Amino acid sequence: MALDVVIRPLAPDDDLDAFGRIVLASYTALPDAPHEPEYERELLDVARRVELATVFGAFDGDRPLGCITFVGDRTSPFAEDLQPGESSFRMLAVDGAAQGRGLGERLVERCLYEARSIGSAAVFIHSGTWMPTAHRLYGRLGFVRQPKRDWTFDDPPFTLLGFRAHLAGCPGCGFEYERLDPADIAAHVAAAASAMADELLAHVDVAGVRPAPDRWSSVEYAAHLRDVLLVMRDRIVIGLVEDDPGFPPLYKDERVELGLYAADSLASLAVELPAAASMLTRLFDAVPAGSHARPVRYGFPDPMARTVGWMALHATHEAEHHLLDVRTNHALLAR
Repeated sequence: MALDVVIRPLAPDDDLDAFGRIVLASYTALPDAPHEPEYERELLDVARRVELATVFGAFDGDRPLGCITFVGDRTSPFAEDLQPGESSFRMLAVDGAAQGRGLGERLVERCLYEARSIGSAAVFIHSGTWMPTAHRLYGRLGFVRQPKRDWTFDDPPFTLLGFRAHLAGCPGCGFEYERLDPADIAAHVAAAASAMADELLAHVDVAGVRPAPDRWSSVEYAAHLRDVLLVMRDRIVIGLVEDDPGFPPLYKDERVELGLYAADSLASLAVELPAAASMLTRLFDAVPAGSHARPVRYGFPDPMARTVGWMALHATHEAEHHLLDVRTNHALLAR
């Protein structure tokens, strides 16, 4: 059954005991995990973490699915060996019945976005040697091992491994929001859309093939980008007219899973991508600079305060990120 997941900061009136039980069960179920009664009591005490820090919880309706504690900087009572400019997170846990659906990754990504939003240069964490599944997740999200910052304990004997993710840009494509001038958005979006169209037409034989179970086909990435550009155009208008609006979800995964892109041809996408890019950028170019800061509530990766100008930057990020996805697909399929 699909989960309708919402991730948000936990509040004192949430079922914090239920979240505590999820955290404790997740940690104690791991093979070779050390038994530390004092630490296990700390794992259970989500209420204290909510009082002293930001804890993001994942819900399916009212059902708790998992949580993660965000550590803003080294002044936090939950900071461990942080250096200036670093954030962290701790006590990541997902209910056993909901594991394997990407919730852990979404919770970590929420902390990465939070760290970027407060200007942190990096996120540093410790993780036990008995957590290889988590280590693979961290690697996918751009974390690099820091052996010199490992911690080793004697009673009971165990080692915590250091990992660090640099936050200069998107871990997948390197895009940096703060380095792009709004005046350059049109050129970047147009170039990415045109390049993606060229990529599709140059790889007609494989553009509809998924190179791995966890990747879309190039056709699906291209159709998704076309829809993002058109939807973002409408969202910019809404942000200019309404005060602090929110937006319904795009349902990007459902569009793919329901086969809604099955009828999209390479020829049509090669025309529609540049057209959608032009429609978005012409409209944004008409927005007065003084309106770029109008607030909106954006739902990716989870609901956050954003601006009209940020949405145009995010459209640029989407275009450049998915161009890289398409090029990566074609490189994988050429092996």
